[in-house]
Amino acid sequence: MLQAFNGVLVMVKSPHPSLVDLTGQRFGKLTVIKRADDIVTKSGKKLVAWVCKCDCGKKCVIRSTNLKSGNTTSCGCVAKKIRRTKRDTPNKNAEDFIGRQFGVLTIEKEIKPYRDPKGNKRRRFRCKCYCGKYKDVRIDELTNGFVVSCGCLSARDFERLKEIVR
Repeated sequence: MLQAFNGVLVMVKSPHPSLVDLTGQRFGKLTVIKRADDIVTKSGKKLVAWVCKCDCGKKCVIRSTNLKSGNTTSCGCVAKKIRRTKRDTPNKNAEDFIGRQFGVLTIEKEIKPYRDPKGNKRRRFRCKCYCGKYKDVRIDELTNGFVVSCGCLSARDFERLKEIVR
């Protein structure tokens, strides 16, 4: 690589000899605009980074390895959208959930909230299973599909039940 020093062209060894120019390439929702300054780790290692523009309009700097491996395909807007849809349940009234069925559990009433290890309150509901047993479940476990029965159904049984219902 040639660089000018005091008007004289000097050959400088590139810190990244096998660098492939990613400018203009697309990785998921990201389009590479230009090379960014190297990211320097605590140990002093230099990592190649690129300025990218996401389809949502936001610009971000992403490491080359994350682009090439597919680990990063957006500026974070996709993950934010997923979190937002999962997060919309806490604002609903308990009445919105009473009578709703998740798997083979039917919500009967809201009970005292659960405090997670960080001290955050998590809404819980008392649910009645189709077998007649009751189970107290956090609302996020129901809405995310982590809990679908009181424990009387194995995952295999539930998959069969879903096929029958369809």
